[in-house]
Amino acid sequence: MSTHVPNRKPGGAGAAPARPWPKVLLVVASVAVIAISVRSLVKQEGNSAVPARDGQVFEACGQALAEETARLLANQGRVVIIAARAGPAPSPVHEAYLRGFKQALKARPGLTLAATEAVTPTEAGCPADAYLDVLKRHPTIDAVVSFAGPPVFRGADFKALPARPPKLVVLGGGRELTRSLMSRKLLDVSFVPRRHTKSAPGPAQAAREQFDQIYQSVTPTTVAAWFEEGSP
Repeated sequence: MSTHVPNRKPGGAGAAPARPWPKVLLVVASVAVIAISVRSLVKQEGNSAVPARDGQVFEACGQALAEETARLLANQGRVVIIAARAGPAPSPVHEAYLRGFKQALKARPGLTLAATEAVTPTEAGCPADAYLDVLKRHPTIDAVVSFAGPPVFRGADFKALPARPPKLVVLGGGRELTRSLMSRKLLDVSFVPRRHTKSAPGPAQAAREQFDQIYQSVTPTTVAAWFEEGSP
């Protein structure tokens, strides 16, 4: 497994619960709703420590994305992760995402993590040139998992895509961008905060249960209904 950090110009990546949520988790949910979760979260967390309980929920996030990737690939294939970068030190939040993802892969020996790429996200998501660079460096991968949001394509960017792009699973993303990418069959699954949480997560709940109460997966078959719900 390799880790590559391309040089990029820095850029800008619910309803209130009835009881307090972990502070860091609130930041993730609320900021992701307006499609700038990755950049703001990484900047805020920087080198700070993440409380153990919050870290477990972030790990559950990584596990959820790994499970969707495994479903798309029928448990066979090579995967590249795109992690968000906002400084020289890795974000503890994104380290937790990666731990959860790798833990889920252990139960699926047919899946291989080929590389982890770090990019600087914009307010909308992963810059198109950074995403395309990842595809050029890994032309035989089967899937990309982006914790830096969806790729933000414009105009000629689409022409630079390979004839058969890999499957794509992302965390976060604005409604217009998500719908556009899914209509072009360039995005397979996006995990986004629910407009209305099922219920307020309790401290005794399993981390995955808390994650599932706050986030939902959007796919090409559900994106139209999700889009019609309107912005949170």
